[in-house]
Amino acid sequence: MIEQLVAKVFAARDAAHLAHWSTSSYSEHRALEHFYTEVVSITDRLVECYQGAFEKLSKIELERAKSTPAELLAEQAVWLQQNLDALSRDLAPLENIVAELLELYLSTLYKLNNLR
Repeated sequence: MIEQLVAKVFAARDAAHLAHWSTSSYSEHRALEHFYTEVVSITDRLVECYQGAFEKLSKIELERAKSTPAELLAEQAVWLQQNLDALSRDLAPLENIVAELLELYLSTLYKLNNLR
């Protein structure tokens, strides 16, 4: 499950970084930059915490984004919420970090959808 999360996050990060370079909207440019820089740090903490409590990650199959960053973040935010328990495995620190990751997704969605 954690490997799926990492694959999804990397797809979102890459999509956000590429869109960051091509947008003509300054607010979108900044929102995407904030997302792709912060998501790596949060995911790194999540993986290290997971590996400290359980086992090392197995092979990760990277995904390729097939939608806009906003659509991708919205889809993945739903997936994060639906899989919060499975991802955290009843460990409070993991639950907190997944919740922090979800907060980043949702706050970025707000900025992408409402700020111009």
